[in-house]
Amino acid sequence: AYSLTAVSTNVTPASNLSTTVENARMVLTWTDNANNEMGYFIERSSVSAAEGFVPVGGVASNATSFTDVQAPSGQTVFYRVRPSNSTGNVSAVIQAQVPICLPTFRNGCSEFSTGV
Repeated sequence: AYSLTAVSTNVTPASNLSTTVENARMVLTWTDNANNEMGYFIERSSVSAAEGFVPVGGVASNATSFTDVQAPSGQTVFYRVRPSNSTGNVSAVIQAQVPICLPTFRNGCSEFSTGV
């Protein structure tokens, strides 16, 4: 869990949120449109694009990517990026299909399928 203990700041939201799969992990990238963010919280929902979001990580200011190493294998998930010093101004939500991961000795995990 996280909390915002400072006064909320008007921060321009991140845009162009997208996901790719690298080594069976979800990699998020976005455009940082702000010059006053203190960092970003990465939030994920397995429920819907409108509810159920929980923080899954954070990055420093000016960061433009995050790798979700704990995305639930074989599920549809939703991501958004929130400035850490703003209670609003969240990015648009993006939907992603997490691949099914088969553990391998050499690489840790290999992408198997999208579960479809």
